Amino acid sequence: MATVTSAGLAKLRNYVETNWKYVSIRTDADAELFRLEIGADARATVLSDGTVNPLILQVVLSGDDADVTINDVVGGIKVYDQASGGNSLVEGTITNFTFTDTDDELTIKQTIEIPEIV
Repeated sequence: MATVTSAGLAKLRNYVETNWKYVSIRTDADAELFRLEIGADARATVLSDGTVNPLILQVVLSGDDADVTINDVVGGIKVYDQASGGNSLVEGTITNFTFTDTDDELTIKQTIEIPEIV
């Protein structure tokens, strides 16, 4: 059995940070509400850099965002390497959050570990 070196793991994490660029905001029934481009949309950012483990993705949504509708229920996120369609590469759930007012704000932090530490 071969072992991936720390340099190899850093390259894998850097690849993920560079290429997995879209986060899908999901309903409690796992339907897509909309996607954000990580880094291009200020609401979706990576808080760590590709050389360290874990990568930390943060999404901050507000009830007054143009693509948020009052009474939307957010139940999770999925990360993709394309702007639409495709297979999810990371999936995370949260306690359901319902936007009831334009002043509501939701922050989601998702960690991505390469390798996953158990």
